[in-house]
Amino acid sequence: MNVIILAGGYAQRLWPLTEEFPKVLLKIGGKEILFHLLCNIQDIPKINSITIAIDENKQEYFNDFLRNIKLDIYPNIKLSIHSLVQGKIVGPVSKLYHILMESSYKKTENFLVIGGDNFFGFSLKEFTDFFNRKNQSIIAIHEEVKIADGSQFGIPKISSDGTISEFWEKQNIKQVNFVSTACYLFKYDTIIQTSKYLNALKDEESLGSFVSWLVDKKKEKILALKFREPWYDTGTREGLLGANKAFLNNLKGTNSMGFLRGENKIRPPVFIEHDAIIKNSEIGPFVYIDHNVSIDSSKISNSIIYNQSKITKSKSHL
Repeated sequence: MNVIILAGGYAQRLWPLTEEFPKVLLKIGGKEILFHLLCNIQDIPKINSITIAIDENKQEYFNDFLRNIKLDIYPNIKLSIHSLVQGKIVGPVSKLYHILMESSYKKTENFLVIGGDNFFGFSLKEFTDFFNRKNQSIIAIHEEVKIADGSQFGIPKISSDGTISEFWEKQNIKQVNFVSTACYLFKYDTIIQTSKYLNALKDEESLGSFVSWLVDKKKEKILALKFREPWYDTGTREGLLGANKAFLNNLKGTNSMGFLRGENKIRPPVFIEHDAIIKNSEIGPFVYIDHNVSIDSSKISNSIIYNQSKITKSKSHL
């Protein structure tokens, strides 16, 4: 099994927070989004390689991240660095193709391709186990408990035998129950078709469009694995806060307390880094406070306060 994590892109939905900083390295509950994903990947047996596809202008951020993390799989992780083309960031399908071309993969190998901004409540080991049983390319499909807006996601039509018969990428379909999670497991024969796809549709660079093309051309049978555990696309503020809330909910308490001064109320679950300073404030529930943050005379809930922020006399409930 080879893992390719797509960690590039403009992340405009989170600007100005991610105008310079990679969105997958934003923290939720004290750890980077990418760290949480790697912990999930770590449970998959027999991983041959882990490649993180990044844009060249973000390389130093990822070098720092890899130097500081401590995971059993760390020695297997490598960065695939992609240059700008005519001043623009290279799309994910092109990055996949370049990774395939620059490495000597065998035709018998398989590829877990996953968006680095995914936060999963379900086990990626279960996903790979399903693939091994079926021996077919698969997509992880979140079964929405509530109706979702299809214009924000890839939308599959699933046949009675579990195969995807149609796939629409971010179309104006307002009420859907199933959404794609940017988590794919491709056989080599499937993923290598990125070359033909790029020749046919050079301007369509999303993975969802690649899947739509595969399904439309009947080139490959692709199965859907549906799950109901929590899942968040952390490329939006709503998704980022939702993932933070889900993670903190599992803590069921307070992790660290920082420096508390004056009269404070801490309403768990919260995660306060040890060097944060809290004075005469009410914090929680569902709040992560990063390093070197100072909060005075404020009331904050359901929020993420990032590094070196200073908040005074504020009320925040996002």
